[in-house]
Amino acid sequence: MLFEEHDELFDAIKALVASGTISAPFELVHVDAHADLGVGQWKPYEYLLTDLMHREVEERLDPVRGNEGLNRGTVVLFLAACKWIDKFHYVYHPGDGKDFSELFLDYEPETEQLFLQIPKCSKECLEHSKPPYVPVIELSSRCELGTRIPFRLTEQKDFQDPGFDFAFLTRSPGFTPPKADALYEQIARYIGPLEGLA
Repeated sequence: MLFEEHDELFDAIKALVASGTISAPFELVHVDAHADLGVGQWKPYEYLLTDLMHREVEERLDPVRGNEGLNRGTVVLFLAACKWIDKFHYVYHPGDGKDFSELFLDYEPETEQLFLQIPKCSKECLEHSKPPYVPVIELSSRCELGTRIPFRLTEQKDFQDPGFDFAFLTRSPGFTPPKADALYEQIARYIGPLEGLA
């Protein structure tokens, strides 16, 4: 499926899950220069942790959008909040791979496993976590921690394609120069539409 902006991915996955085309939860392999975990966006963090995560999962499917919530830079957080993801693999560009907040990370030293975790917090609790952020482990005494999603990081040159059931491609005009359009069009030729979905 082809998109202009990353947040369109949320709507597509919502439709795929609702139709039974995708079984959730699933592994998301995110090949991008950005993790789309909302780094530096405090308002979406506040909304997600103090409001949306306090709702039943079925009530999280139509989140606030824009600078206050779901946007092109926070889409993975909102996919995770809906419990659609059970593994997250971020394939980053050389020199990148650090654009995510410790606020959502947990680490298991015994297995050396990194986790993405979205806590449910009160506003008072979250006030203690404003930049510079504290790791999710430090919120554990004050917040209810969410499901831990195994989180893997791989530099692009080391990534080996495991084969995919679905592929999504986003143009991202606000982040890519016009000269990248030719590459987008070339890749798009290999990604077909899904029947029955708008």
